[in-house]
Amino acid sequence: MKVLHTSHVRPPVRQPRLLGTSILIVEDEPLIALDLHAALSAAGAGIIAATDIAEALRLIRRNVVSAAVLDVNIGDRDCTAVCQALLHNGIPFLFHTGYPDAPIVRAWPEIPVLRKPISHAEVVDRVADIVHG
Repeated sequence: MKVLHTSHVRPPVRQPRLLGTSILIVEDEPLIALDLHAALSAAGAGIIAATDIAEALRLIRRNVVSAAVLDVNIGDRDCTAVCQALLHNGIPFLFHTGYPDAPIVRAWPEIPVLRKPISHAEVVDRVADIVHG
């Protein structure tokens, strides 16, 4: 009987969960934006990012976007206009916020909410859910 040593058996290669997607991150806090970028790009996503509402709206018009991760407050404005543009274009999105009871979150109760801070794995899982779900 031949015995296989598990140290020589390679686990199956798993494709990154977001390979081939383009994810829009709308976040005005640089460290949070970089953290989201790291998590989603490690899962295979292409990233486009905006730090203000006007920039986010331009990116939606000019790019193919698979899904979006939105902070509810960008500067002194909420992201209602971005939500409307995403919905108009059939792009799924979720809120990534420290304010889960914000009026904009209550206005769209069907939109998933990720409460800051959150692990990379959970961000990837939830974004994959809205992209592939």
